[in-house]
Amino acid sequence: YGAPKSGKSLSVQHLCHSLAMGQAWCNHEVKHPSNVIYFAFEDPNLLNLRAKALYAQFPSSTLKERGQVKIIGNPPDIFRVETVRAIRDTFWEISNVNKVRYNNILVIDTLAMASKNLGDENTSTAMAKVIEQLQTFNLNRITVILVHHSGKDRTKGMRGHNSLEA
Repeated sequence: YGAPKSGKSLSVQHLCHSLAMGQAWCNHEVKHPSNVIYFAFEDPNLLNLRAKALYAQFPSSTLKERGQVKIIGNPPDIFRVETVRAIRDTFWEISNVNKVRYNNILVIDTLAMASKNLGDENTSTAMAKVIEQLQTFNLNRITVILVHHSGKDRTKGMRGHNSLEA
């Protein structure tokens, strides 16, 4: 998490491409390639700009030999059962095309935009729904990376209810 416009999305997209390639990221080893679905709930207009920069470093032909990265602007509601099934099925299809089982990673950028219909993010009720959904993805063997904002007072950590810190 971090302040708005601090480079969180670009950093995470760079991480995702490294994960897909199975290449080290910021001096951290990546042992296996991954398939990544990136849900860009925030700033979908910047997707093309970021994609251009990233594909210059990670050509799509190279990505096809390894994992895949699918960046989706204006993504569906992640709290619907149909969406979870569609994400799971998409990972299954990608794995069948590659004929290799890679790690499956879903990026949610940002948590606030993805969960805006759940109510006040400062309540334990709304955050409990988020955590329950994250566990559903986990049960489907999908790792979730959340992009989130820091609070108004950055020294106090991330925005919203503190149940995500546990």
